[in-house]
Amino acid sequence: MQVLRPTGLEEDTTLAAGKYTVTITASAASTAGSTAVAFNTGDVVAGDEVRIAYIRRVVGADKVSVTTESTTAKGSLWAHYPVYSSGADCSETNKKGLLHFCMKRCRATALPGFDSSWKSAQTNSVTFSAIDAKRADKKYVEYYYEAFDADGEIVNKSSNTVDWT
Repeated sequence: MQVLRPTGLEEDTTLAAGKYTVTITASAASTAGSTAVAFNTGDVVAGDEVRIAYIRRVVGADKVSVTTESTTAKGSLWAHYPVYSSGADCSETNKKGLLHFCMKRCRATALPGFDSSWKSAQTNSVTFSAIDAKRADKKYVEYYYEAFDADGEIVNKSSNTVDWT
């Protein structure tokens, strides 16, 4: 997590004119903790708008970067979709599983476009083309369904009862 710098102010360990302090406190219950930002009296007064933006730091994740020179590179594509009990209630508590989609061999044919406004909901896209994988098992695309139990945990044993029709 980072605190973005307020315009015209500097971070310091003590409050003074033109300075602010940041105190990060770890929580015993979680790794999130809390962050307190304090401003010097007079730098920020009642009625001023203060916006704090947080950047989530992803730890332990795998990442792939697509550059303008690598769009012809080939690879596999995995997409993960939540499955809900009802189309009307798409809350975390109503999630009944995950559907995993795997395209065995593909390439990015159009780079992501981020031509949208921060003021409205958006759907950005990237386009992939499937390529004949020339696999011995002839698999082109696979779907996997992971069911959740009543506690929202992944069921580690296949039920063999999923109807794919």
